[in-house]
Amino acid sequence: MERYSRETGFHVDTLEKVYRLMEFLGEMNSIPEVREKLVLKGGTAINFIYFDIPRLSIDIDIDYIGSKEKEKMVRDREWMEDILFRLFRKLGYQTEVKKPYALLQYILRYRNTAGNIDRIKLEMNFFNRVPVFESVEKEIKNLFHMETMRVRTLELEELFGRKLRALVTRGTPRDLCDVYHLLESRMKVDIRKLRKCFIFYLCCHSDPRSMNLNFVEGITQRDVKMGLLPLLRKGGKIDVEEMKSRVLPLLREFFKFEKEEKEFIDELYDKKNYRPELLFEDFDYNRNIVDHPGIKWRIINI
Repeated sequence: MERYSRETGFHVDTLEKVYRLMEFLGEMNSIPEVREKLVLKGGTAINFIYFDIPRLSIDIDIDYIGSKEKEKMVRDREWMEDILFRLFRKLGYQTEVKKPYALLQYILRYRNTAGNIDRIKLEMNFFNRVPVFESVEKEIKNLFHMETMRVRTLELEELFGRKLRALVTRGTPRDLCDVYHLLESRMKVDIRKLRKCFIFYLCCHSDPRSMNLNFVEGITQRDVKMGLLPLLRKGGKIDVEEMKSRVLPLLREFFKFEKEEKEFIDELYDKKNYRPELLFEDFDYNRNIVDHPGIKWRIINI
């Protein structure tokens, strides 16, 4: 790990976490019946697939997309849990598992190269099993001498629609950093598609009409120092006010709901009437989202 740290500029302990994440992804990706039913999302997908690793990510976030039907999902979940535990044992992890509704959360403990007990986290979500757009297969970059690997992930706009939702609802410096890097990049982004995905996933969380940007506005330089700098290259500097000045105008614009967006939200939250075509009629979207479990759950709990 010391050599990789010198080559990349990242901290040794954090690099070892990433190495272990990539090792696990490689093992899981080598099982065809698993690979086709899962998509990688979150910071790992963003920074190791779409970006050129501006920061490290030390968690694995995965969605199950094998079937929209609950009965089939439950059957798949049972044998997937068994496969995961076998992989954890093979790789030498001490495992702690939590099973909140529609989630599998694993804490994987190990002794690192410095001799200390460390951990990585894996979360598998069975709630978002119907993506808005078809998943895509992409090559995932790695910082080590590992075999090239292709994994399933979400389209860029859907991935960042969820990231924006996370930024608004929890306000971590990592979320802010990822969105900032997207806006600073030269990547081709369909802003309207991004906007619609953001609103859709906000609605899966709670009523967007009652939301604000307090979590984003409240991120401080101290938060960046504690929660983001350890994931950057040594000596890396990033200014929280600069990031917020770039990201907040986009969010404020997205919260100025257009006519169809307002109608979608009003129908959903006032009448419990779910009409995805109001958001996505201009796009070739996945028609199965009419049965999206997250929206169904939200309607029940309005």
